Amino acid sequence: MILVITRDGCSNCDYAKGLLKAESLDFLEYKIGVNITREEVLENYPGRKTLPIIVDKHAEMTAPRLKTIHHYKYEEQNVLENDNGR
Repeated sequence: MILVITRDGCSNCDYAKGLLKAESLDFLEYKIGVNITREEVLENYPGRKTLPIIVDKHAEMTAPRLKTIHHYKYEEQNVLENDNGR
């Protein structure tokens, strides 16, 4: 399961959740001030200064990194579809 730490009013958080939903990926959202405190975030993810924080069993990601992965997945899919049409 993917964990997404967000806060209200965070456009990057909304964008990341939208990408995860578009990929039909299940995720658990922890919202600062609701499910997790700011202090807990700072303690568990030292050095992180931006949201969202996206954690899966393999890596911790930022929203721009997730966007890059999403972009390359579709770029690769388009290349494969074009190669099959030859």
